[in-house]
This record gives sequence, structure tokens and C-alpha cells, in this order.
Amino acid sequence: MGLLRLYQMIDKYSTRVRKADERLRGYIETTNPALIKAFDEWASVKRNINCPAFVSLLGERFCELEKKVFDLNKRDVTFFAGAAGRISDDLIDDEEISAEEVYFLGDNKRESGNEKQLLFYRFNNKLISLLPKDFRERFSNIIRLFNDAQRDGSYLNEESSFQRIKDIKDRIGGYPLLLLYSLMNCEEDLSLDFSPNYNSQNWNLPETKGEAIFNLGVFMSRADDVYDKDFDKKQGIKSIATESYFGWEDVRRDIKYIETGLEKFYSKEIIKEIVKDCKIITGRMVLILDKVAERLRF
Repeated sequence: MGLLRLYQMIDKYSTRVRKADERLRGYIETTNPALIKAFDEWASVKRNINCPAFVSLLGERFCELEKKVFDLNKRDVTFFAGAAGRISDDLIDDEEISAEEVYFLGDNKRESGNEKQLLFYRFNNKLISLLPKDFRERFSNIIRLFNDAQRDGSYLNEESSFQRIKDIKDRIGGYPLLLLYSLMNCEEDLSLDFSPNYNSQNWNLPETKGEAIFNLGVFMSRADDVYDKDFDKKQGIKSIATESYFGWEDVRRDIKYIETGLEKFYSKEIIKEIVKDCKIITGRMVLILDKVAERLRF
């Protein structure tokens, strides 16, 4: 990677994180100042505040794919979606709460629970207010698939079979990107027009746009699993990486598979940029950018 490209990535990454932090904190400060300490504690963990920033980054790319304007409303949608999704994921993983109690884009009107749970309700309800009134009805299928994947992920344990791990982890990776596409497009639910079939070894290219975007999410999830492999092994967590099904050589090979699949539906130029952004989002690159940004005081 050239030095100029690295500086551009750092600038894009740091600016987006800063804007996400300012927007989300400002919202909590205005609507529920009693939660501001809980928000600051949550946002102080870089992996947390990185999430809405990266969701925003990909959301902007999805708008470019469909030649739509990434305006302030869409930016806010990505910030609040990223924050709500990240918090619900933590709550479910830590077994603090059931998946049904933090149903993404659900009618969560409760004002009780721990502070992290209350932050989720605030962000989730704000997200709903930013969307067209009939969005949840028209996109009920992808919303259900997304939430089902999060719920099923909470059931994984050391006794889970490899096939079950692979199936659930792929859905956890793929459906969030399809939901994000819907949040940016608000016109078509791509989950209605495909069956998951990620198969780079046989070069099985996607048949539909929805499948191509789902595969991109699967790839990103698998790359993160590879990065987290040593940590997961120590924690006794099973993944496709700890089971030696997917490694760094597969990541390098599958980048071309993902690009080729997406290029069936979109121009090569924009796909190259999207893949570059996805590389930013994988754990290793995030770690590099964090360290360099701190040194340069971005």
C-alpha cells in the first residue's frame, strides 16, 4: 500500500469515527443526559465506536452503487443502525439479555433495563424515526432474517457441529449487509430473491445482486474470524477459522471471488473501492489504522 493511500485511509477512518461519536453523543446528551456517562464508557471502547463509523462507510458505498445521494438522513441512519446493532450484539453475546428483548428495528418502547440496554432502545427508536413509516412492513423479511441470525448465534457453543457454526456465522455476516443495503435503498428487499450459496472453492458466482452482497458480508465475517483465531481458541470459541476451514490464504483468494461476483451487477471501478473499504473494516487493518492515527494525532 502506498503512503498516500494509507494517509487517505487514516483520514477517512478517523473523520468518520469522530463524526459518529459527536452525533450519537449529542443525541444522548439532548434526549437523555442521564445516560451520557454510559455512552462515554461504551464509546471509549474503540471496537464499539468503530462500528457505526464503518457501517456509515459501507452505507455511502451502497448509495454510490445505486447512484443515490448519501445525505445527512442516510448518514444518521448508518450511525444509529451501527450503534444499535453493536450494542444488541454485545448484550446477546454476554448473555445479559435475550435476543427478543433487543430485536433490531422492533417496537422497543421500554424505559427499564441496564444502561447499555437503554442505550440500545434510544438508538433503535431513533433509527426507526429516520426511516419511511412503512419500511418495517415492506422489509420485514430481511429484518427477520437479520434478527434470527443474531439469536441463533447466541446458541453456538463448544458442542455445536462445524456445519451449524458455518451456517450461522455466514448468516451473521451476510444478512447485516443486505439489511444495510435496504436501509440505504428503501426500494427493494434483496433477501427475497436469492439463496445463500457462498462457494469460492468451486468458483460458484452469485446469480442475483442480493447473493453478491450477502457474499461480501460472509467474506468480511470470515476475515474477522481469521484475525480473531488465536483469541477465539484461547476462549474456547469455535469458528470456521479455529476449525481450520478458512485461513489467510483463503482470504487472499476470496477477495477476487467477491470482486468478480459483484462485478456481474456493478462497475469494476466502484467495486474496487468497496473492496478497499472492506479491507479497512477487517480487524488487522483497524488495528494498524488505530495505532497510526494515534501517532499522527488524528
